[in-house]
Parts: sequence; C-alpha cells; structure tokens
Amino acid sequence: MAEQDKYKESIKDEVIESVEVPQPKVEVEPKIEAQPSDDDIIITEEAPAPAPAPIVVTPPDESIKNQVKVLSDIAFEQGLDTAIEEAKKLGNPYILDEFHDMMVDELYKKLVEAGKLEQK
Repeated sequence: MAEQDKYKESIKDEVIESVEVPQPKVEVEPKIEAQPSDDDIIITEEAPAPAPAPIVVTPPDESIKNQVKVLSDIAFEQGLDTAIEEAKKLGNPYILDEFHDMMVDELYKKLVEAGKLEQK
C-alpha cells in the first residue's frame, strides 16, 4: 500500500511540474491586407437576378386529349375513384391536372342539367 502511495505522489509531482513549466510565448504578426490596384475589379452592389424564363403553354397533343377523355369516360362509367387511380398510374401530372379540369367542367354541367345546381 505504501508503494502505491509513493507512486501516486510521484505521478502527482510530474503533473504539477508539467503544468508549472513555462511555455514559450508565440507572437502572431498582424495580417496585412493588400490594397486594391487599378487592375482589380471591385463589386459594390449585387448583380440583379436574371429574369425567370417565360412559361410557354402549348396546347396538349391529341394523345393527351384522348387519355383525358378516356379517364372522363371511366369516371362516369366506373366511378371517380377508379378514374383517379388510373390517372395516377399514368405518372403524368399534366394529364392528372387536365383530367381534374375536365371533371370540374363536366361534373358542373351534369349537376346543372340534373337540377342539383343553379347555373351562375
């Protein structure tokens, strides 16, 4: 037990000595920034963001019109849920949007014809 105490004291002394040893001072030189020359380009304002590209809307081709018409037929024959599932399977958001637009128009017309809604 006495040996362990001596060992602990020697380690303690080493740690204290290492902490008390003066460390050399490190001097840091101040950073000198270069002055701009006549050849340097200095930007004082942010450049304006480029204008967004114009959105060009082209009429749908015949295949898309046909697909939307088939989806509309499915909706009125087999139900709206079935038509929506078929539209999702196509994986084309444009067709789904066109189908939605057609359904709103067609459904509105049919509800007016059936006397369920008044035409505005």
